[in-house]
Amino acid sequence: VVAGSAYNRLILRRVSIHVTRWFLRLGISANTATVLMIVAGIVGLVCCVPHSILATTGGAIAFILFDVFDAVDGEIARWNRCCSTRGLYLDKVGHLLVGYPSLGLPALHYYAMHHNDLYLALAAAAIICGLMGYTLREIFFRINAEALREDTTAEPTESSSPRRSQSQFVNFCSWLKSGVITSFPITKARVVHILTICAILASYRKVETPLIFLAWFYAGYCAFRLLLEIPYFYHKRVIDVPHE
Repeated sequence: VVAGSAYNRLILRRVSIHVTRWFLRLGISANTATVLMIVAGIVGLVCCVPHSILATTGGAIAFILFDVFDAVDGEIARWNRCCSTRGLYLDKVGHLLVGYPSLGLPALHYYAMHHNDLYLALAAAAIICGLMGYTLREIFFRINAEALREDTTAEPTESSSPRRSQSQFVNFCSWLKSGVITSFPITKARVVHILTICAILASYRKVETPLIFLAWFYAGYCAFRLLLEIPYFYHKRVIDVPHE
């Protein structure tokens, strides 16, 4: 779900703009709105674990507030022209604390229903693999930044030749990475929250298949993407410059 999506333009922005106006009148900063976003997201995570219709309703409301505050902090920052690295840091922390744990919600909720240890393992796999994938991307981006800062004029070395003549396996990984399977925003927090709430609501009608599917899908998808990104980032993203 991108910034210019129909959901943002037709629904979210029409709500968030009123909250932003109220926050500006009260003098609430963008960073405070980000903290509220984090709190709302964590409350949503906690509420969606137990098999209780009241808790699920609270979780759905909290996730809506998470989306609203996520838009509000950016609107306040742009209005006040006070974008900062601290704000960016808080925003990343918020998505780290809420977005990736959300991937394990379907499995955690199913575990709360039946106490099946297999689904506790699926939740752990989804969350850990998601976090490891994020860490992997941040490591390689930092390596690239440091390499460019140290030697921006260095000629490519002989070790960079595999990037020009890649194996079929690497080309296959690149194709998968750039394909619909990994490009579609199925792991975006907003999409995960919507799918999870719908699956949980279906479970109250004794329809547990969507919850089971999401639990297995997110565990498998996150593990698959992590294994795919290891060779992908090495051959496609890491800049090959001389390093002592």
